Amino acid sequence: MKIYQKLDDWISVSSKAENDAIDEVCDVVKEAIEDQGKIQDELRIKFMDFFVDKGILNFIEPPPEKLAAMEEAQDGKFNIPQLRALIEELRAVADQDDQILNRKAVELLLRKAQNSRTLGDMGGLPKEWGSFTHNDFEKLVRNLDIYNTGSIDYKVLATCCILLKSSIPKDD
Repeated sequence: MKIYQKLDDWISVSSKAENDAIDEVCDVVKEAIEDQGKIQDELRIKFMDFFVDKGILNFIEPPPEKLAAMEEAQDGKFNIPQLRALIEELRAVADQDDQILNRKAVELLLRKAQNSRTLGDMGGLPKEWGSFTHNDFEKLVRNLDIYNTGSIDYKVLATCCILLKSSIPKDD
C-alpha cells in the first residue's frame, strides 16, 4: 500500500512540475504576443524543466527589401519604366523569330512619341525623342536592318535603346 501511495505522490509531483513548465512556456509566448515581437530563441521542455536555448534560432531573418533602382534622369535616355514598356510592346508586335517589320517598328515608335507628348514620359519615350519625325524613326530602324530584309530583331532595337547615351567603359 505504501508503494502505491509513493507512486501516486510521484505522479502528482511530476504532473505539477510538467504543468508549471508548460505555464512558463505560455508566459513567454504570451509576452511575445503582447509585445508583438518574434521569439527567436528555441523554447524547450526537457522532462519537467523549461528553458530557453539561446544557441538555436527558430527562423531566419528575411533579407531587407530591395531598394528601387536609382538612375539619373536625362532627357535623351530611357528610364526604367519606359524601357519596360517599350520591350513589352516590341515583344507583343514581334513574330516567333523575334523579328519585327520595319514599318511596324516605325509605327510603334511614332505612336509612343505622340503619346509621350500628350501623356508625359511614363512608359513613353525620352523627351528628346518627342521632336522626332516619321523620317527620323525610319532612318533609325533602317540603320538596324543591316541586310535590308525589311525587318529587324526587336532585341537588337531594345538593346540599342538600353545602351543609348551610356558612357563608354574605360580600361580602368
